[in-house]
Amino acid sequence: MGDKRISAQELSPDIIFSWKPKPASLAALQFDPEWVRKDLRETLEIAREHGCVLEIIIKDTHTFNFEPWRFDERTQIAMEEAQRAAE
Repeated sequence: MGDKRISAQELSPDIIFSWKPKPASLAALQFDPEWVRKDLRETLEIAREHGCVLEIIIKDTHTFNFEPWRFDERTQIAMEEAQRAAE
């Protein structure tokens, strides 16, 4: 597992930065939207700083602690942060 900043530095602008966040944000006993927001914001800022095109892929979606609403909330947070980063 590599560091996001190092990965972004190594990519050229014509290569997509495919980021797969740790599934713990969906699988944890308690869903922490602020942690999700902080992690997304940091990644978006790193990608922007290095001119990367960022793709976010949610993996291990079978572990969501029987609370499927977490997907909706995580998606909403991602959309808000992407909009914020684009401004």
